[in-house]
Amino acid sequence: MLNGPEQKLLRVLKNFSRKEESFNLSWSRLERTTGKDKAVLMARLQELQTQGYIVWDGSALDSIEFSKRPEKTQASDRQDGMRYFTEH
Repeated sequence: MLNGPEQKLLRVLKNFSRKEESFNLSWSRLERTTGKDKAVLMARLQELQTQGYIVWDGSALDSIEFSKRPEKTQASDRQDGMRYFTEH
């Protein structure tokens, strides 16, 4: 599960990939958007990759690819909660 800063970074990356025809995000633009320096961002990107949210070669930002998580989504968590109330 992602903590707050990693979740925010993932959301920023996804927003940039949706708004732009090509994913041409620079380090300086990402630093301005998040308010974090490159070292912190690299550590968070590596954590996102370790947890399986992205695939990244570790260099250029345009090499980031989003991967689908095999874990439960929030919608299925809600369904599990509803199942508890309907079955008990």
